Amino acid sequence: MKTKPAEIEIDLSDGARPPAKPPASLPARSGRRGKSGKPGESAKPNASPRAPSLFRSLSICPFTIIVDTREQLPYTFDDMQEAGREIIVPVIRLGLESGDYSLEGFQDKIAIERKSLQDLYGTLGAGRERFEREFERLAKMDFAAVVIEASATDILHPDEADPCWHSRLDPRSVEGTIAAWSVRYPVVHWWPMGTRRQAEERVFGVLKAWWKEQTQKRKA
Repeated sequence: MKTKPAEIEIDLSDGARPPAKPPASLPARSGRRGKSGKPGESAKPNASPRAPSLFRSLSICPFTIIVDTREQLPYTFDDMQEAGREIIVPVIRLGLESGDYSLEGFQDKIAIERKSLQDLYGTLGAGRERFEREFERLAKMDFAAVVIEASATDILHPDEADPCWHSRLDPRSVEGTIAAWSVRYPVVHWWPMGTRRQAEERVFGVLKAWWKEQTQKRKA
C-alpha cells in the first residue's frame, strides 16, 4: 500500500514517540502559509547561488612545448600560473637534436637541457666528451640553457644534499667546468634552481618569455 507523500514511517518498537511536528524537510501541505502569507501557497524555495565556472580562472598557453622522446623524467608543466590564473600547457613528445625541451616550430632556435644533480656529475665525469659535443650543438642555438635540479650549494656539497651520494668526482672540478664552459659557450646558460619544481617553472618561464619576444619581433 502506497503512503502519502507527507507521511513517514516511525518504528515504535523501542518505545519511541512520533514527533509532534513533521520534519522540516517534508513538503508544505495545502493550507500552510507560504512566503506571500496567503493560505494554500507553498513557500518558494530560495534560488541556489550560481556555482562558479570551472573554466573562469583557466587559460590555454598559446605555444606548444616539445619534450624530447629520450627524456626519462619529463616535466608535465601542470599547475603553471600567470596573474593568478592556471595555464593549460600543450605538450608533445618529439625527437630533438639538442636539449630536452624546446618550442614547436623553433626546435633549431631554442633548447633547454635538464640535469639532476646526479646527472650533472655523471655527464661531467665519465660522459664528459659526449656532453661537450652536446654543448657544441647547443651553442649553435639562438638561446640555450642547462637547468639543474639543485642549488649552487648542492653542487659544491653533493654529499650533504644526498645521503646516498657516491660519485668520486671532485666538486671543484664540476664548478671549474661550469665556469670554463660558461666562457667558452656564452650562448648556453647555467641555472642551478634548487628543486625540481623550481627548475620546471624556470623552463616554462623562459620558453614563454622567448616566445613572446619572437612574437613581438614578427609584429614589428
